[in-house]
Amino acid sequence: MRAGKLRKRLLLRRPVTVTIEGRDETVWQDVAEIWGRVEPLSGREIQNSIQPQASTMHRVTIRYRADISPKDTLMLDTTRELGIVEILDPDERHRELRITAYEVVE
Repeated sequence: MRAGKLRKRLLLRRPVTVTIEGRDETVWQDVAEIWGRVEPLSGREIQNSIQPQASTMHRVTIRYRADISPKDTLMLDTTRELGIVEILDPDERHRELRITAYEVVE
């Protein structure tokens, strides 16, 4: 994978359960800053993917990481949250990951 195509800085975040005043609460912990390529999906590609809610779907390409899961989220430009739907390792060569993600709309 060519580094020049990975132009967007992303923040990988993971939910962690902590006890605050005797109650368990879930908070988001920053895991790593990573570089990736973010592309909006076309209407046809969206029909073929799983869409959990009406929002913009994206394909995110990053270098391979073994510690990423659909429970994690990616922050784009510190203000846009991308929820992970699917993670693929093309060719299963551990070089890159292709992530299908939806933009969280609140």
